[in-house]
Amino acid sequence: MTSSGAITAKTAKALGALALILSLPFLGIMKLLVLPFEKPVDLSPEEVVSYLRDFRDGTGDGRDWDDFTSVSIADPLLEGIRKRAADLDLPISGRNAAPLDTLIAEAEALIVQTAEQP
Repeated sequence: MTSSGAITAKTAKALGALALILSLPFLGIMKLLVLPFEKPVDLSPEEVVSYLRDFRDGTGDGRDWDDFTSVSIADPLLEGIRKRAADLDLPISGRNAAPLDTLIAEAEALIVQTAEQP
């Protein structure tokens, strides 16, 4: 590749990065405007456990964790678990996984509690 081709590729990358940086404030403002109208999702305790286990075990997609921690859950108990999960320090591994294991246990207890209700 000639040096002029390399400059063109570098310029294209720089312009792409600049466009991304300039669009972030706009996207943030749009998110704040839409936020009051977002409807919480209906997740079951089983689904919450699945998200948490997938993240702990590294079997889920990175976008799954972002989706889970970014969207409110209709059930207030599961919403509390989601909020605490969103506050965890990343990355999670080894001894650092204890808080996530606690959240999994709480969600599992909700599964049992739901099953015991008539």
